[in-house]
Formats: sequence, C-alpha cells, structure tokens
Amino acid sequence: MKNNQEKFLKINKPQHCVFILWSNGFKNAPEIIDIIRDYPEIELQKVFLYQTNNIKKFIDQVYARDDVPRVHLKKKTKYIKRSKNPNIAVVLAKNHNPQEILRGRGEFRHIECQRVKDLKDKIRNQFNPKKTNGDRTEEHVIHATDSEHHVDYLLKILGYKEGLQHFTKTSNSILSVPHHIKSFSHFTIKKVPINSIYCHFITGTRHSFSTEIMPLEDSPHYKFLIGQPKVYEKYLKEFHGIHITDDYSPEKFKQLAENFSYLSAPNQLNYILTDEFQLNKYVIRNGLHRAVILKNQGCKEIPILIKQ
Repeated sequence: MKNNQEKFLKINKPQHCVFILWSNGFKNAPEIIDIIRDYPEIELQKVFLYQTNNIKKFIDQVYARDDVPRVHLKKKTKYIKRSKNPNIAVVLAKNHNPQEILRGRGEFRHIECQRVKDLKDKIRNQFNPKKTNGDRTEEHVIHATDSEHHVDYLLKILGYKEGLQHFTKTSNSILSVPHHIKSFSHFTIKKVPINSIYCHFITGTRHSFSTEIMPLEDSPHYKFLIGQPKVYEKYLKEFHGIHITDDYSPEKFKQLAENFSYLSAPNQLNYILTDEFQLNKYVIRNGLHRAVILKNQGCKEIPILIKQ
C-alpha cells in the first residue's frame, strides 16, 4: 500500500475493458491498435467506429461516472470537445490478468486497473501531442475504462442495449456461434461441395458502398493466400472499423492459415455458418477466413452449419 491510498486487490478472473481512440489519434490508429493487440495478456476482441452528432454530449456521457474531481475532468476534456471530427474508434478487449488498485481519497476513491493504466500510458506517451520541449501534453489520444461496470455503462452509450452481455452471452447452447449472430434453434449440419459456398463482398468505399455475393476464389481473402496480399490489406484498410468490426489483420490471418485443421479440438462445434440463398448454394455468415483456407488446402467437400 502506498501512503494508505493505493492497495492491490486480488482479481482472479479475466475482465473486459474498452478503449476509446479520440480523433486526434486517428492518424496513428493502426499503430495504436497494434500496441493493444500485442500487449501481454490483453486479448483484442472487436474494433469498430462510432459516429456521434454531438461530441460534447458524448464526452460528458463517457466521463459521467469517472471518479475524479470535476475540475480535473473539465480540463481533461476541453480539448476533445473542440474536435470537428464526429468519429470515435472503439476497441473492446479482454484483460486476462487484471491488476486492480484502490486509488484516490474520500469520495474520489476508486478502483483502477493497473494493467490497463500502464497500456494507456504507453500509448499516450508515444502518441499524445508533444510540447515544444518534447514532453507529452495531456491532450490524450485514448481513454480506457477502469472496470467492467464502466465497460457495461459505456457499451450502452454506444448503442448496445444489453451492454457487456451483448458480447458475453452464448447465442446457442450447443454450438460455437459468435455474439453478433442472433440466437437460433433450427439448423442443419451438412457436408457440401466447397464450390457451392459463396461469400459477401463489400465494394466501393467506406462512404459509398454496396455488398454482393461472390465465389470464394474471387474474395480478397483467397487472393491473400495465393500470393496477392495487397488486395486483402487494401480491403481491410478501407472497411475496417465500419463494415468489418471484428479484429482481423494480415498477421492474424497468416497465423490462422498455418497448420489450420477445421473442427479439431477444442473447436469441434465451430462450424462455418451459412444461409442457403439459392437451392444448394450457401453464403457465409461467419467463417470466411476458414473457408478460403480450406479451399486453398484443396478440400472438395466440407461440413457446414446451415441456418433454417
């Protein structure tokens, strides 16, 4: 304990945390997200862009439950409120080794995660605007939550009515299904020709786009595997954080493709999830990266899950 004001708490289970990247950090967004992704025992789960039509109101909501003096908050948020950019990048992560500390005194005594604080400070030290003498300013490029209570509150502000539960609930009790797929109970598991499987593809730009259905071999994902990585990289850069909201990267894709074994332990129920959009033709709802890996491996037929 330091001066009876800081005390480590024992936290045994992983906890979620949220990072908000303010517009003054957007030019360094890829590097900042990479730092979060590579930080020890922090698992990046989702990245998305949120747009507000009232940045001042949004900032007041974000900091409404901060356990720090109002005077400090006013000074802390003044520069953000001057921003003309309505976009905020949001990163949801899981902290597998929380190190929570009691900080402050009196009514401002609060719990703070030391691991998240260290990561936040690392990013601020590197990317906050600098003073003329080279010291960092307090015009922070990033904000982070202190506890899962704040995560739940913040996610509700961002439009997820169920808060953290939206991301932690199990969509189906016997199948491995991602949180963004609505719960369902009727389905078929069937082995189908891989050439009968198609994917959704986003065309245009992030400001003017449309989607179409195409064969797997025409996707940027498949082209990545056959030696055309720039196509996939350009696709991610254009749509990541808006239309592509899960944490994808060329490095993660390459790692997945190495020695990939479909439905092997512990992922025996992690089927490629599809809808039948024409007779005996299926479009992927979840699992495109896995499907193109299997195609590149030369598979002719694969078992898939078909929602009814």
